[in-house]
Amino acid sequence: MRMILAVLLLLLSIPVLAGPVEDLAVGAEAYARGDFAEAAKWFRKSADQGNATAQDSLGVMHVNGEGVPQDYVRAYAWFNIAETNVPAADEGWHARLNRFRNEIAGHMSPADMAAVSEVMRELRP
Repeated sequence: MRMILAVLLLLLSIPVLAGPVEDLAVGAEAYARGDFAEAAKWFRKSADQGNATAQDSLGVMHVNGEGVPQDYVRAYAWFNIAETNVPAADEGWHARLNRFRNEIAGHMSPADMAAVSEVMRELRP
């Protein structure tokens, strides 16, 4: 019995470190229940760790204004950042990101397009 208690205490003392996949999963659960602000928080944590799915998701959320302000510049920047982390062989995902960027570019001014690089520098960890 003492051995079991000792093992439990040891396990409870080890810090739990979440990674990009776990953060993404928490964000996806929040998104599914409509808690977009919470989803954006967890997607951002995952995105900051280089997770392309989270970066893509934040781009979509900025396009739609879900849990974050609607912001085409930030959306475009997140899609660009995701592009750098998507495996080269995933041509479908690359095509999808290009399609999203082309769609929102029509809503952006030349000044907005010029701001994308600066916003990307701000967003990258």
